[in-house]
Amino acid sequence: MQKHERNSLPIHVPMVYNKEKVKYKNLSKDTLRILECIKNYDFKIISHARHLWVTRGYFNDHEWSTASKNNNWILKGYNELIKKNRDLRPILLLFEYGPDVKKSKKLIRELKIEEHVLWVSKKSRKEIMVIIEACDVGIGGFVVAEGQMWGGAGLEILASGKPLLQPLNVSEEYYISEMGHPIPPILDVKEPNHVYDHFQYLLDNAEERRNIGNKSLQWFESYAGEGLAKQWLTYLDL
Repeated sequence: MQKHERNSLPIHVPMVYNKEKVKYKNLSKDTLRILECIKNYDFKIISHARHLWVTRGYFNDHEWSTASKNNNWILKGYNELIKKNRDLRPILLLFEYGPDVKKSKKLIRELKIEEHVLWVSKKSRKEIMVIIEACDVGIGGFVVAEGQMWGGAGLEILASGKPLLQPLNVSEEYYISEMGHPIPPILDVKEPNHVYDHFQYLLDNAEERRNIGNKSLQWFESYAGEGLAKQWLTYLDL
């Protein structure tokens, strides 16, 4: 195999494996309860990023822009979806993870959308992936800062073949020039209104929602899953 110069290939480390066949009998009782609870909802949305949108701690302005997940945007966009679709039975799955869980719960109460939210305790990646597969749409961390890209939560959603809402903080041209492959079919979010717009579009266009999910999975398989593993084998000359 051809050897690459050590610094010639921008290559990430594989983070997510999506080939494991999980047997339901091996899932926790709580995960089985969640799957049963959400199966009859019309529109299922999951956000398993940590809640960090109020507690700045020691972050300066620049650091905060690269750390805040802007979780409140999800809740505001979701609230708008509920208000404009009165007959819809949606459910938003949020994970009890991060310093601002209580702040998010407070905002949910203020918006009066508690009955449309299901809180989930922290899970293993294997069980998170099973829950994502049962949902229609996934949400990454809403970090809006130049050059910042998706992390593990976003990759897990792409690997599950679901549309991903996530800020795109680089241009497609720049991404291709740096990474050498196409950017994933992410639904860009830069403000709360974008969240509602994407929710409504995906709700109204089920076929397109499936198409975006399929393209997300194809991207993951080619550039972040097995495709990335094969790049490493070539890179290491194995």
